[in-house]
Amino acid sequence: MIAEFPSPCLPSKCRHFGLAAAFALAVLAATVGSASERSPLAPIFPPIDPSLRPPAPERSLPPHSIRFEEFAPADTALVPDLPTHIAFVNGLEVISEVTNDRLTYRGEGSNSEWEYSPLVVDGPHATVFSPPRQLFYVADTNNHRIVSFGQIDNSSFSSTGTIAGIVLTRPHDILFDPGADITYVLNPNEPTVLRFSAFGVDEAALDLSLSAGGYSRGISLIGGTVFVAASTQGRVIEINDFDTGDVTVHTSYGKVAAANAGSWETTGFIPNDIEFYDGYWYLSNFFHPSYANGTDHNRFKLVRFGTWEDLESGQWEELSHLLPDGQIPYFFTVHEGSLYLATFDAVAADDAVYRITTGLFFDDFESGDLSAW
Repeated sequence: MIAEFPSPCLPSKCRHFGLAAAFALAVLAATVGSASERSPLAPIFPPIDPSLRPPAPERSLPPHSIRFEEFAPADTALVPDLPTHIAFVNGLEVISEVTNDRLTYRGEGSNSEWEYSPLVVDGPHATVFSPPRQLFYVADTNNHRIVSFGQIDNSSFSSTGTIAGIVLTRPHDILFDPGADITYVLNPNEPTVLRFSAFGVDEAALDLSLSAGGYSRGISLIGGTVFVAASTQGRVIEINDFDTGDVTVHTSYGKVAAANAGSWETTGFIPNDIEFYDGYWYLSNFFHPSYANGTDHNRFKLVRFGTWEDLESGQWEELSHLLPDGQIPYFFTVHEGSLYLATFDAVAADDAVYRITTGLFFDDFESGDLSAW
């Protein structure tokens, strides 16, 4: 069975079809598959007494300590459709657009109009660049392959559908480790982290199906360590040693049900991605109104916390109110002192990439109003 339910990569790839309908079809397809096609059923978490859930955070961030700015499209003609990632690589800003089936780019810091790569891809999720090889690598998700190319304004490319003997199935995320000259790829179903120096060179695989326990969307490199967002089970997997398979599992508080979409009340966390920025861990969740069963689909879709103990005990800060209603936060990118977040709207075509910065007295200090002190 090849299915993510739900996924931003919809069979129709068109909002006119309706996200809810497409998600329902994906769930149905996953449900009626033969037993031999299915992965082992993920464990179902026991119900949690609602009184034990963390309340709406009382220590929400003051408005002057964090700033959300629309980075793209901002004041350009770009109309992004399901952007999942932005990369700052090889002097370029590159956005992976799932529904538009394209890589959108411009010169870094130019604030010029965006251009569209002629590269033929289907539902790309993320892009990286390897300086030693002077190659871009793209998770070409719906084509079940990794694509490499030297020039983003050229349609020539190479590709592979297998790494370390593992067939790529909707590869979701990709990252480059400059310290080790290694590229990592996440195969989300029965999650496996794959790595290579070049296609066919130094390839290896790490099976995380037991520790992740289900569909996993995001992979991050933080302080030289690889982390995986284990979506279905609401976990973050820290890979201590790739070669030996030693990992640490960080489980989020308040998990109710194993699922690939939902809401805080119906499922608990469903991580899309994890990142560390300016002293905090940031976590995005796939909370969708069609899977919220009438509950608040915005609550805790974007949070930050200080330690893994905070994640496990439910001590986090709510950031969801900084995003529009129904907008789903996806992959993060840290770049030159800012945190970037690709988002897409669950219903309307209100997709954007945001730049997040933190600091003291943003608005009040700059305006001369010291009352917030």
